[in-house]
Amino acid sequence: MTKPQFEIFLFDSLNGAYDPWALNGNVSGASSSSSTSTSAPLVQPISRYWINTSHNTYLTGDQLKSNSSVSMYMNALRRGCKCLELDIWDGDRSAVDGKPLPVIYHGRTLTSKILFINVLRCIKSYLIANPRTYPIILSLENHCSLEYQESMVENLQNILGEALYVPDALHAGQLLPSPEQLIGKVVIKGKRPPDEEEEEEDRGDYRSGKSLGSTASENKKQSSRDNDEEDPYEPSGAVPITSSSTTTYATSNKKQPKILPALARLTLFHGTKYKNFEISLREPTSHMHSIGETKIHKILGKQSTSTSSRSKLVDSTSASSLTSGNSTHASSTIYNNGNLWRQYNANHMTRTYPKGARVDSSNYNPMLAWAVGAQLVALNFQTSDTPLILNDGRFRESRCCGYVLKPPGVMPSSSNTAEVENTSSKNENTRFEHYTQYISGVAPSPGFTASGIPERWHPPLERMTHHKEPMKLRLRILMGSCLPKPSGAKSGEDIDPYVKVTLFRVVSSTGEEDGADEDTKGLLSLKEESIKTKAINNNGFCPQWGNDDDNMLEMDILNPEVAMLHFSIMEQDLDADDRVAEAAIPCHRLRLGYCSIQLYDLYNTRSGPFDFASLLVEIKHAD
Repeated sequence: MTKPQFEIFLFDSLNGAYDPWALNGNVSGASSSSSTSTSAPLVQPISRYWINTSHNTYLTGDQLKSNSSVSMYMNALRRGCKCLELDIWDGDRSAVDGKPLPVIYHGRTLTSKILFINVLRCIKSYLIANPRTYPIILSLENHCSLEYQESMVENLQNILGEALYVPDALHAGQLLPSPEQLIGKVVIKGKRPPDEEEEEEDRGDYRSGKSLGSTASENKKQSSRDNDEEDPYEPSGAVPITSSSTTTYATSNKKQPKILPALARLTLFHGTKYKNFEISLREPTSHMHSIGETKIHKILGKQSTSTSSRSKLVDSTSASSLTSGNSTHASSTIYNNGNLWRQYNANHMTRTYPKGARVDSSNYNPMLAWAVGAQLVALNFQTSDTPLILNDGRFRESRCCGYVLKPPGVMPSSSNTAEVENTSSKNENTRFEHYTQYISGVAPSPGFTASGIPERWHPPLERMTHHKEPMKLRLRILMGSCLPKPSGAKSGEDIDPYVKVTLFRVVSSTGEEDGADEDTKGLLSLKEESIKTKAINNNGFCPQWGNDDDNMLEMDILNPEVAMLHFSIMEQDLDADDRVAEAAIPCHRLRLGYCSIQLYDLYNTRSGPFDFASLLVEIKHAD
């Protein structure tokens, strides 16, 4: 290999810090051109996977008065999202045949409305183009009357056809199906008609006709319910009144189901109210919880402590560290809640979503929800902030197929998950072998494309980097290459770039911090530590930071399977600094040595001005 070839290799994706075995590992559902594959099929129950999830998918901006758009669903799907949200309400009637037309919008706000049937057509077009996609989950927030629910069922069946998954009632109490079993299918998350006891408990909570004119006390009660569950269904007492031409609905004191039985039969994931995990663990595996951002912290007992990187904290994300033993302190409840939530998420599903106060469509950090094994961590895809960049990095594995197997450290020890060998330094020479063949003009190995990336890469599990044990690392920013202007602008002055690197991790208090007492032991919190390099003036083509200690981040990572690194390229400006490019890497997929960081735009793509944008870093064990 010549010196120019080696220089090119340093910035190539095969020398990436994000292990390319994990990035490009072909999974059978990830390729639309292949109907069969023997490589890494996702055969475990769907509850064992993190799933790329969107919140209020239809919105283009804020939560109060922005436009709703069908195109947002296609944008989310192309970004790797596999769980879409649909807030469905009664709409108008068709001018042609008078049939009900359910609409999607953020209810009781000024957001615009789109037709439910058009969203289904959009999803169907994606399925036609990607018949081998892993399952798409539709999270139905159903606020429709029974008449409009009938129209929903008709639309689902007529448009999606055989792609619509209909659960088998005979297997309701068994483990959930695997993503492999659901390839090419659309799965419904919603609610089923409650049993008599649950209906009696909830009766009167949801009344038809609530609107912007509700009293303050009613709104307060509604807010309280929304904090616990995102999808209060209404109306509660609709019964049909049949005339010669149309069927309308009116309220009655007679108890009626809030969910149409025909719609309930299509529902695989049944949303239920969270009370405690001892009860939840006894529920069928098809039952699931929707937990708001605020409720996550209440359940886990999030502690407000200093975010100093010097705090005496330990990671709480291993199953053993969440087990409290026989302690009688308050921390025992916290330990058990974290451990029980993980046990619940081994066979059941949990969806988390942003708190209602985020009217600007900002996102919460998904790390805490991932740490307890929550599968459907819903984020606002229209806002490319740091949490969404972390989400992009998490789901960049396996060609962005939308499903990532939760690592053993996030699963309870009793679950049947395969143990993964720690491969922090194995097969480091692999990255040189195929690249050397390519640049030397030698025919690439069978199955490899001309760029050196495999067409059907079937990596053995032991070749994939997977850090399990605690490690102390040093990361140094060396140089950048082909950094674009903000937003990929084609003209303008040369940029003055600097790099901000942040380590995100979930930690648990030891009870020994300043001002803490024994009762605070085990309280979970999200911690971050970061460095920022100096700005390089007028050089986005090849900025160099060198071996300065100011460019080095020392990391004490006690549980790499949860921690993540975020790289943000910024341009120094007189007022607010501009974002240039981003990247995020799960720490358990981090390769050591002199590696490249492949940078992405705010839409998670590498194209145009971002084709060759990258960093060169040095990552090594601390002495």
